[in-house]
Amino acid sequence: MGVSIEQCQGIPLVKIDEDFDITNAGEVKEILNEYIETKQSKKIIIDLSRVDFIDSTAIGVIVKSSLLMLNKYKGKLTLINVQEALQDFFAKSNLDKFIKICDNLEQAIEYLSNN
Repeated sequence: MGVSIEQCQGIPLVKIDEDFDITNAGEVKEILNEYIETKQSKKIIIDLSRVDFIDSTAIGVIVKSSLLMLNKYKGKLTLINVQEALQDFFAKSNLDKFIKICDNLEQAIEYLSNN
């Protein structure tokens, strides 16, 4: 399986270890929904360090999950280790206004701890 979850200082860390696209977007969506809806997590970190390719289906999963957390639970979804091209896409489409992108895990934990 190309998706794993661990806890870092009580925050779920979702690691995607392969391309993030239509083939595994449903699995990631189920994991995120479980933590958002069932466990009512207000903070989630997604590690994209091993993701070389991401398609529109995967971006939709990230955006919908982030909006659900923000609107329903006043929560925050944070991305870490994001390749520069995807960071540029998020900036140009203004998605970085509500989805925080951090350089690494330590920065994300600090951001989520202070917000």
